[in-house]
Amino acid sequence: FNGNDLEPVWGKGENYYYLSELNDNNLNVFQAGLSDPAQPKQLTFYKKNPVRGLSRSDKGRLCFTQGGRIVTLIPGEKPATVPITIQADFAQQITRTMMVGNQHISEMALSPDGKEVAFVYRGDIYATSPDGHTTKRLTNTPYQERMIQFSPDGRSIIYSVEKSGSWDIDKLHIANSKELYFYASTIVDNIPVIATPADEFQPVYSPDGKKIAYLESRNILKVYNTETKKTVTVIPKGVNFSYSDGDQYFTWSPDSKWLLAQSNEGTFVRSEVDLVKADGSGKRVNLTQSGFDDRRPKWGMKGKMMAWISNSEGMKNLARGSQGDVYALFFSQKAFDKFILSKQDYDLLKEEQKKNKADEKKENSGEKKAKQKTEPLQLNLKNRDSRTKRLTINSSILSDFILSKDGEKLYYLAKYEKGFDLWETEPRTHKTKVLARLNSKSGGRLAIDKSGKNIFVLAGGRISKVSVANGKVSPLAIRANMEWDPAAERAYIFEHAWRQVKNKLFDPN
Repeated sequence: FNGNDLEPVWGKGENYYYLSELNDNNLNVFQAGLSDPAQPKQLTFYKKNPVRGLSRSDKGRLCFTQGGRIVTLIPGEKPATVPITIQADFAQQITRTMMVGNQHISEMALSPDGKEVAFVYRGDIYATSPDGHTTKRLTNTPYQERMIQFSPDGRSIIYSVEKSGSWDIDKLHIANSKELYFYASTIVDNIPVIATPADEFQPVYSPDGKKIAYLESRNILKVYNTETKKTVTVIPKGVNFSYSDGDQYFTWSPDSKWLLAQSNEGTFVRSEVDLVKADGSGKRVNLTQSGFDDRRPKWGMKGKMMAWISNSEGMKNLARGSQGDVYALFFSQKAFDKFILSKQDYDLLKEEQKKNKADEKKENSGEKKAKQKTEPLQLNLKNRDSRTKRLTINSSILSDFILSKDGEKLYYLAKYEKGFDLWETEPRTHKTKVLARLNSKSGGRLAIDKSGKNIFVLAGGRISKVSVANGKVSPLAIRANMEWDPAAERAYIFEHAWRQVKNKLFDPN
């Protein structure tokens, strides 16, 4: 015939479906078989507007467009129009009040004393009590505030904000010196800290509160001195590659003189762990040199060691993603020798140290106790491979971990079969158990309070407090309001996406 046969799709067995102008000049759906293709069966009978975009599901349902509609058809039945409702923009122009609960939370930060939790919800910063019963919104903007951290004294929260065409670093500060917590404060000041035309974000306070480490242009690690207002570069451009905002990681030493940093070392996807001086002097030292992915380094035992996640012994995806383990590297031979003692020998050592402390206390009973100072770290980097130990007993999909102060307990957020749970292991005995069943679909972050008795877990967008003693899980009872301006939020999202394309994708050369 003088017409078109188009868009064939396979059916069950020898059957197939296609669009044809057979019988009239309009495209309709036909069914035919390989045994007798000359005898097709017409399934639709539209006189106006042709059928387009024919497809078939595994269960045999056909789908196509016709007359501006999306239509489905089960052979032998009548075509059915898919009901679609599209909400117009003008219906979302009005600012409205939304409830904020313990869900869809993207970030969490625990105050130094463990008595306050800050979190990010929909790009705004909130503070809440440790049980979540009292919550206060601290920022109210359509753009993003994120990458939050408390100052060492707990009276400020430093954060990143994308406004005025670039990322800047600001801080929130409790104005009234008599008020102790953000969630119970009356006035909170917002103070710019670092703001230049370049992108600056991911600020991290040094333990002494005098310096701030941060990223410039996503991959240049710098240190800002809050007293002199001067900045030094500790990892220059070209060493790291940022795939997405916030994918870099670095952390301060207890004496505020060193930084451990996740570093690509000029590669893509995998990282090593670098040690750099915070004053910008000297060369960076690649501590891991593994060729695998080494990430999230953390100082432990008052700076005598570091722990990190490595995928060197876990199963790996050929594209991205792998199982990991937590490893420890000691900067002190004495600390390492003590760490690898058997439980029996370690218990004897503790008993001996306890007796010596008691005798020392008697001798110095009349003297005033001097305030303890943070001593500068003495880092022994020679033969460090011989002071490295795997802490987890098997590999898993690891999200985060924390060590107890004495290094005797390791807590980690891991997924083995179903969801993410909070695990506990004793590196000395290898005794391992699930501390808390969370069964979270996604991982998150961990923080332990000052007493070491509670772990705050952000997993699956929810914050929970977990008792170290018995594993009891107590979700924070967060209840607050936010004023949502959808038009302003959409305008920000557009601006953010446009800048991301310009800065990270488009190369004019």
